[in-house]
Amino acid sequence: FVFGSSGATQMGYEREEPVLSMVEARYDDIPDPPGRVYVDSPARPDRMYGVAKVAGEVMGRYYSETHGMSVICIKLGRVTAENKPDDARSAAVYLSHRDAAQIVWRCVEAPADIRYDIVYGVSDNKTRFRDLEHTTNLVGYAPQDGFEWK
Repeated sequence: FVFGSSGATQMGYEREEPVLSMVEARYDDIPDPPGRVYVDSPARPDRMYGVAKVAGEVMGRYYSETHGMSVICIKLGRVTAENKPDDARSAAVYLSHRDAAQIVWRCVEAPADIRYDIVYGVSDNKTRFRDLEHTTNLVGYAPQDGFEWK
């Protein structure tokens, strides 16, 4: 089972440095290496939508543990109809149509012995703060696109 979660589960990190500099595209203030938020970083939703997505992730764990289902939750980034971000914050969490299709496909085709896990679905954006190493290692996701806000 693949659950479409959201980065909204961790939006609280965006109010603090160094992530704040990244979502505001203040390039001179971004540390090297840049700050990262990880799929296993604590949930920090900043509104009820994020709280509901956290509940969905917990429900996925419940079904995996009690019913033996394979569940992968994707914390999806920002997908737009125009296939481009419309502001600096969206550019940090942008997920292109092509990359969205790839991450969903890779999770659907993932080995059934993955009992429960969480991955990020974002493109390789210049101000990306969501770490993709776990996602790449688990399901082989390799974003093809990325965006730099100017």
